[in-house]
Amino acid sequence: MTAPDAVTWQKILYKRQPFPDNYSGGDEQFLSELKKNLSAVKYTYWEAVFGVARLVFHLNLIVLLYITFEYVFANVLTADLLAVGLISTSIVLYIVYAFVMTDTNIDFLDHFYTVVVLFLFGYATTPAIRTLTDTISTDTIFALSFITALISCVFHDYGINAPIVSYQLSVSSGLSSAVFLLSRLNSNDLAFVMLSMAFALHAFSPFIRPPATPTCLNSKGVHPTTHGLIVFSAVRAEQVRVTGGPNAPIRGAWLHPLFPHDDTHPAPALYLSVFCVNADR
Repeated sequence: MTAPDAVTWQKILYKRQPFPDNYSGGDEQFLSELKKNLSAVKYTYWEAVFGVARLVFHLNLIVLLYITFEYVFANVLTADLLAVGLISTSIVLYIVYAFVMTDTNIDFLDHFYTVVVLFLFGYATTPAIRTLTDTISTDTIFALSFITALISCVFHDYGINAPIVSYQLSVSSGLSSAVFLLSRLNSNDLAFVMLSMAFALHAFSPFIRPPATPTCLNSKGVHPTTHGLIVFSAVRAEQVRVTGGPNAPIRGAWLHPLFPHDDTHPAPALYLSVFCVNADR
């Protein structure tokens, strides 16, 4: 049965029409009303760059923790040297966060109280934490640490609203990957410093990570003071220059390594890189 040509079909359920029940207006009507990619989100080039920067930032933190553990495990880094590097880096990044990256008033006394409580609690529980996995073989420890690090990467909040995102699970998995490694260290002091470093990287790094959107650009196309993305790089290089186009150059300068080195023990593949984005439109 075909639809009569003299009558125009209307998409009204309760109206009697000389058409079969399964008639939908023909192919042209169906295709004209077909909607595609309703949930698709279009991102600009810079939004994609800044989004990937968050992923790379978290991956670099994971690699940074493993590189540091490797040098501690090989007795290249001592607890004192690692503690000095961690404290100095934390102070510098906290100053950058407090006076550059945030616009809200910060309760410094409350932050200091939180740090003291975490310090005392961590120092008191480190001996027990370090002996939790003593009886497990080293190969199993490394495998479990790697698996929990992957879980942290999967569930980490990269600025995307998705059901799989869980900040608590990501931080817990990241800390678990470090806890597994503590049993292979020789002293409680090294274990405490490594635990503090893991907690700082996983719990406090979201406050200084790159933005999800290019907020450094204003309506005229360039911020008066160029926005810097501070990321830890696990790639050893002296200088890098990446060009994103004639009007959007990206220049990155690799600073000195964070740890001393010599010919016997080369420096860890760890450099502090600052990417500056200029987008003159």
